Amino acid sequence: MSIFDKLKDDTDILILKINNFNPEQMDVEYSELLQNYITPNRSYITISARGISADEVEVDTLQYIIKECFTCSEIQKYQAAIVVIHKLFQRHNDLDLVQEAKDELSNYLSIGSTIDSVDMTFLDESIGDHTDNFFYIIEISIGANKILKYGKTNSLPRLRFAKIKNDIKENYRKFHISIKPLVLAYYNDIAEFEDMVKVSLSEHNIGSSNYKFAGASETFSLKDKDRVLDILNISAGNLSNTEKLEILYDEMS
Repeated sequence: MSIFDKLKDDTDILILKINNFNPEQMDVEYSELLQNYITPNRSYITISARGISADEVEVDTLQYIIKECFTCSEIQKYQAAIVVIHKLFQRHNDLDLVQEAKDELSNYLSIGSTIDSVDMTFLDESIGDHTDNFFYIIEISIGANKILKYGKTNSLPRLRFAKIKNDIKENYRKFHISIKPLVLAYYNDIAEFEDMVKVSLSEHNIGSSNYKFAGASETFSLKDKDRVLDILNISAGNLSNTEKLEILYDEMS
């Protein structure tokens, strides 16, 4: 371990502190944290959400700090997690619910530095003789968060997905990263199909995620999965070419 690592937050200790927090009988350390807590006064936090106390901070702000703020430090995420647990106990007075919260919140600090290895050799058999004009939807895990991404490629799918993983790693080196194929399709004019999908997503107000990497504009939230599946089916039925969209692999239906 380098001397610089010794100056960084110790994730294991922060997770231990989350698990040791008892909102029913608080130690002085946690009580002082809550009394003195203010949200980060930094540019990566919306101006209206900066410098807000534990009593006044909105849940959406705490969720952003813990789950979506990739510039926030682990100590900032830890402090926000303590505030969340405190608010949860104040509202529900349920220690079992507190324990569930601790388990979930700890996951957002357990981000590690490895990239999960997923065997995608099955895709080679799925594509048959096709070599280009592929459309895909993949599930991307970045730490504890999951998002979906669609796109077209004239590369072999395994090569394209490896490139996407490397692009994500460039910006999110601290996070576990994995990619899971959900849909793979072939069409002889895949650009036409992708354009139809993009227009429909915009019309249904399905926007991209908050992540920043090459191709992130084609990402969307996991909660929109069913709506996107409906859009794919409708778009496939409206193709101008007499040739139909050929589904090569489908784990989304």
